[in-house]
Amino acid sequence: MELTQLRYFVQVAEAQSLSQASQVLHVSQPALSKTIHKLEEELNTPLFDRIGNRIFLNEKGKIFLTGAQKVLNHLYATTTIVTGLSEQNFGKLSIGVFVSHSLILEPLKLFAESNPKVQISINCQNELSENTDVSAFDMIICPDNGAAPQCNGIPILEEKMALFLPADHPLASRGSVRLHEIKEEPFILLNSTKRVYDATIRLCQQAGFMPHIRFTTTSTISQKQLIAEGMAIGFAPEGNVSEYLTDSRVKLVNIEDIIKSQTILMCCKKNAHLSEIAKSFRNFMFEYFDIPLNNEHLQTFETS
Repeated sequence: MELTQLRYFVQVAEAQSLSQASQVLHVSQPALSKTIHKLEEELNTPLFDRIGNRIFLNEKGKIFLTGAQKVLNHLYATTTIVTGLSEQNFGKLSIGVFVSHSLILEPLKLFAESNPKVQISINCQNELSENTDVSAFDMIICPDNGAAPQCNGIPILEEKMALFLPADHPLASRGSVRLHEIKEEPFILLNSTKRVYDATIRLCQQAGFMPHIRFTTTSTISQKQLIAEGMAIGFAPEGNVSEYLTDSRVKLVNIEDIIKSQTILMCCKKNAHLSEIAKSFRNFMFEYFDIPLNNEHLQTFETS
């Protein structure tokens, strides 16, 4: 049994999808499938139930996942400690981003400019869950939605949902609307993540109605195009606004209602598991978001 097999298995188990895991791991889906199959042969038991094109972790797979994560976590922690002993103003930094990546582009840019020798790995993923191997990252930026109880963090900003209409829609010319004015409209919902999908439903419920869902899509490009063609209206995370405004046929419209926004957290490993570069970045983020660097915050600011 090889570490690569464990790493591949954990990624597939967390994603519950060979295609998504292959994208994250940067390996072909057939090669990934072959690796998982070889692992199951070595263990002499299937780890996944396969239904059509979908796979689901079975009970034996769940037991093996717990053990595999512990092995990888211990190895990563030990490697981090050893690596950290030899780092002097250079090294590697791993960040897991489970929100719109544009929300942290500015602090990332500033840190990178002042630390040109640091290699920064930004892993943008769709969903954070209780099965996610949070120890694979020095820092995680994620929504405060309770999806990953293993993550404790500090609020750094609030992200609202933005409303987009076809540019020729009667309400688009006003620049702002109240949500009850669009309750009869056909919607296209992003379901690339449960977080975004649920946020749209929650917004409409706050205004006293359930949206008429005509389309769902996992693609922001698809959503933008259908809105541009006048086939539906839709919400998107505030951090993705720039992606939609590249099409003049789509209009960003302000929401007049007082609506709840989503709290974004930054979470970090325990201090003992952080490299010197990771500690430097953590302290930089504290300063950037005007968070006091005190013992209370440091004790909260960890992912395990």
